[in-house]
Amino acid sequence: MTGPTEKFFDELARRGNEPLLHRANGIMRFDLENGNGKDGKQSWFVTVKRGEISVGRDGERADSACRLSKAVFERLVTGEQNAMSATLRGLLMIEGDPELFVLFQRLLPARPPAATVPAQGGRT
Repeated sequence: MTGPTEKFFDELARRGNEPLLHRANGIMRFDLENGNGKDGKQSWFVTVKRGEISVGRDGERADSACRLSKAVFERLVTGEQNAMSATLRGLLMIEGDPELFVLFQRLLPARPPAATVPAQGGRT
């Protein structure tokens, strides 16, 4: 069964060329912690060359590394969490080139719109 993480990276790999990343060049590594000890870590590598994207599970080096829990990552890729707020709260740690991650954020879905609450009438 594939979850939000696998679905996100599969869809990303199928994109091929992403115009939003036409200025980006580098390799990003996402280290996702499950909290299950040594075997609880998954790493995903995303290589970007002027907008051309490839995704893999193996790699030796990365220009930018993002460390976070798998739960936080799944909230990011479903639009439930904002990447910048996760970073400011210490839920997401970036090592290396931060510009690459800033550009990558463009691929994350926007937060779903909040339910609209009808305005309450004023007092009379």
